[in-house]
Amino acid sequence: MRITICFSFFFIVLFTECSTKKNNFLNRNYHLVTTKFNVLFNGSEAFDIGLKILEDNNIEDFYNVLSAEPIMLDFENINESSSIPSFTIAEEKATKAIQKHSMNIDGYQRNNQISKAYLLLGKARYYDRRYFQALETFNYLINQYSDKNVFNEARIWREKTNLRLENIDIVINNLKLINESFIDDKKIISDLNSTMAEAYLKLKKTDSAKIYFKKAIENNIKGEKSNRYKFILAQLYEKENAIDSAKKYFRSVIKEKNKVNRDLWLNAKLNFLKLNYRNNELKEKVLNDLEGLISNFENKNLRHYIYHYRAIILFKDNLDSLGINSMIKSSSFKDIDIYTKKRNYRILADYYFKKNNFIETSKYLDSLSKIIITKSQKDKILREKKIIQKVVNFEKKVKKNDSLIELSKMDKSQIENFYITKVFNQKNPKKTFESNSNEFKSTDFYFYNPKLINYGKNIFISNWGEKLNADNWKYSQKIDNSNFNFSDEKVLKENQYDNQINLDQFISQIRFDKKFIDSLQNDTNENNLKLSNIYFSDFDNLHLSADKLVKVLSNNPNNEQKVNALYKMYTIYEKEKNDKSDYYKDKIMQEFPNSVFAQKIDNVLLDNDLNDTPFILYKKYLDMFNNGQYEKLLKDILNTEEFLKTTQYGPKLGLIRTISLGRVYGLNEFKKKLDNLAKKYPNSEEAEYAMNSLTLFNEDKTDLFKQKVFKNYKWVFVFDKNQNNKIEIVKNKFLLYRKENGIRNWKISKDFYDFDTIFLVIHIYGDKPDKEYILNQFEREYNFKIISKNFVLLKSDYLNLQLNKNLIN
Repeated sequence: MRITICFSFFFIVLFTECSTKKNNFLNRNYHLVTTKFNVLFNGSEAFDIGLKILEDNNIEDFYNVLSAEPIMLDFENINESSSIPSFTIAEEKATKAIQKHSMNIDGYQRNNQISKAYLLLGKARYYDRRYFQALETFNYLINQYSDKNVFNEARIWREKTNLRLENIDIVINNLKLINESFIDDKKIISDLNSTMAEAYLKLKKTDSAKIYFKKAIENNIKGEKSNRYKFILAQLYEKENAIDSAKKYFRSVIKEKNKVNRDLWLNAKLNFLKLNYRNNELKEKVLNDLEGLISNFENKNLRHYIYHYRAIILFKDNLDSLGINSMIKSSSFKDIDIYTKKRNYRILADYYFKKNNFIETSKYLDSLSKIIITKSQKDKILREKKIIQKVVNFEKKVKKNDSLIELSKMDKSQIENFYITKVFNQKNPKKTFESNSNEFKSTDFYFYNPKLINYGKNIFISNWGEKLNADNWKYSQKIDNSNFNFSDEKVLKENQYDNQINLDQFISQIRFDKKFIDSLQNDTNENNLKLSNIYFSDFDNLHLSADKLVKVLSNNPNNEQKVNALYKMYTIYEKEKNDKSDYYKDKIMQEFPNSVFAQKIDNVLLDNDLNDTPFILYKKYLDMFNNGQYEKLLKDILNTEEFLKTTQYGPKLGLIRTISLGRVYGLNEFKKKLDNLAKKYPNSEEAEYAMNSLTLFNEDKTDLFKQKVFKNYKWVFVFDKNQNNKIEIVKNKFLLYRKENGIRNWKISKDFYDFDTIFLVIHIYGDKPDKEYILNQFEREYNFKIISKNFVLLKSDYLNLQLNKNLIN
């Protein structure tokens, strides 16, 4: 009983005396020890685990200059908190240490572990990417605590945080104020210099960055980060083409071997070999070293890097097929990182683009777009792919049309020969076998499936012909027909009959009439003109552009196609400063003297803006349209549209002109022009818009304005187009009236009606206005009488008025 009482008394004294408000020996040491070896220890352990997770799972982009310090995992969003829970735990522990064990008595902190708790709190928030909260913590720590090492470390971490917030000038100025001689810990000095180096890198001042990275290495010789800094230095020197210096730092990383992260080591080795490959004497050794790296079991999960670099080396030696093979091999590994995969697809897309293989280019751009997360980058790739896909579609149409035209020129015997050699004999049983392999997945053994047996027989016959079932079958003659039984002869006859049917069907699908052939030639010319323009404007490939134009000129073009092609040929040779431009200039002036192209060449054309790029011209007319300058737009746009007809902006200008005509002349004219637009630019987005609009307009007109009914009125004042001054006066009076009467549901605008009439419209959301009362009020209060014709309509009636142009009615 006495023992129980003693223990109870001891614990009561202990807990009552260990208050954070009492400054005595027992209190101070209790909270110090509890903070250091319990809460803060657990928080530091959690923080270290988080760093380890980040280090082990971070996927580096070794193809660009590395950052001095990774901050996020590859799948994370930079604008969101970290997905690593250890940093949250560390923050919780640091907060608990501060809340439970802080002894701030008389403005002085008696527990010296609290400063370390604040430092841990700031670091945890930093790696959780909550930079403003981290900055707040570091600032508080710097202002409150005087522990030298913690104070200096907090100053550096504050600047790391400022660096993440892009306050680069502040970072450099603040770090320059720190005197390294007052810092005892070399690791802190290393962090200071690496932060300074990273700041200069962001300012593109690589010379300064290199100086500070070298200082960081000097103060962290055996640290893990020093190898990262060496790798970055090597990358910077390589970018400056300082090969010897780059090799020196790559070699320094390579020497560390197992002391460095395997990804970093391997990429240093590969970059070193890539630089050595520039030396002709070392090329064979480099290739042998690459093979050695591939066979090394330590690189089993990193072979995608090796094949990628091998492909780069092979491409430089113009060993394209081997390079492509290595690049595809690199992309096939399941452990490939996202950066290598993106780079592989980008290189292959660019390679095929340079080779004018746009189908393969489109495939790799499509693959690239699927693995890119950033919206801006994805949109850029998709725009690029869209243009490439247009080329592919146009080329396919041209190829198809050319094939049909060639077939239409053949007689029956030539078509039969074509069918046998190009269609029938090229059917590959092996491919048929592969394409149908899915049907046989449920059957494991070959001879238990009759379909597999038949396919096997077909493959054998295609490879070896019809052979006797005898010794030395490989060298025997074809099977004698006498050995066939009745059923075999029947099968042969059925096959011959089927083949004849297939041939007859094939011939029946070929059209020989002149009208059809002419339409194919016209379509081919149109597509070749579009291709020529894309090659010229988007790809800057003058050779391909000219090649397409030559095909147009040799394919019986109509006058419009011919003058377009001649002018583009003239433009190409003018750009190349080739004397052949004079030939095409003379052809245009002689054969098409009144064309817009002849006037352009002869500087007679009034619209000198045709010297601008197609986009600038399009933008100019779009601005005119948006500003309601329909009269000027319709006066100038026709020549420009014809001039840019075969470009991507031709249909766009056509649509602007069509809508402008609809605004001026009403719905009936708009429908006619939409129909013309669809015929003039078939297979374009604008043609699709035109057809959809026509479908809508041909439906019951009462459906056009079906919507939720609100009280929405238009008070319309009719003015002559030359009464601009009067319109402005009336408008200003209504603005004043609206302001003085506190009216918030009125909006005032000037609306185009036709070339002779302008509407001043008051858009009223609410009850129908008493216009007579308001006009009388104008006379009384402003001594101003509005004599313009005016009326009030529902919104739907106003839209009908604009569509049908029935103001007189």
